Amino acid sequence: MTTKSPDAFYPRLKQIFSECGVAFVALPYLKNSGINGAVKWLNPDKALLLINDRNKHADVFGFALFHEIKHILQQKIKTIYLSFDKKNLDLSLGSNDELNEKEADELYDKAI
Repeated sequence: MTTKSPDAFYPRLKQIFSECGVAFVALPYLKNSGINGAVKWLNPDKALLLINDRNKHADVFGFALFHEIKHILQQKIKTIYLSFDKKNLDLSLGSNDELNEKEADELYDKAI
């Protein structure tokens, strides 16, 4: 898929994720956000994986995609992951953090 244009591989990638119970969404980069991707569990059986087109290079996209897949495989269902470019920082808002679930959802919505 990496040798094809996004118009060619995105539908197939979305289908593969859907078959695995993952809602896959690709968004344009949010200027100055520093966010490369995010993962949020919608329910115990369905995760949302967001990725953007920052830098528009296949290697950056691939790294960010597999990084977010790693968070899904960890199955920390009550955790929201926001992956930033600066210092490869992951912001995890989980049940052990001071933020409750409602506050985490509000923060997530503002960031995305």
